[in-house]
Amino acid sequence: MGKRFGLSVIFATLGFSAIGAELPCVAVQSQLRDVAGDVPSSFWACTRTSRVCIAVFYPESRVVSAASVRDLPADGAASFGVVQSPAGEEPALCLAGVFSGGSAAAWNFQGWSISAGKPVMVDGMDKSQMNSDAVPPRTLGNAIYGAYVKARK
Repeated sequence: MGKRFGLSVIFATLGFSAIGAELPCVAVQSQLRDVAGDVPSSFWACTRTSRVCIAVFYPESRVVSAASVRDLPADGAASFGVVQSPAGEEPALCLAGVFSGGSAAAWNFQGWSISAGKPVMVDGMDKSQMNSDAVPPRTLGNAIYGAYVKARK
């Protein structure tokens, strides 16, 4: 019994990604950091454990996480977010939306498909844009996925 308890503590401490497949955005952390801008440091931990992570800057700076887009709050204003496929699912996708700021209030979208540990850009996703300066987390999550669907057509 002591040995099983010890293994349970190790697995609980290490988390799922250390003992199984990682979520796709872990493979593209450096690419995400290049486009993310100033997000709370807890955002990067979120991408290791949650399928949907949104950095919110208003009314307060925080990171919102959810298992699906429909579980995100409909209030607040986001600055960056990712939507990713479940660990081990094919295709392994990491999809991102980033607020460019400025007078254009434009959102840009990028995505990566991870195959055999190698990230490949999702063609055409960067052509999608959204112009709005106060996008709630749920709206951003839907827009990120919508940009991916549009790129795949």
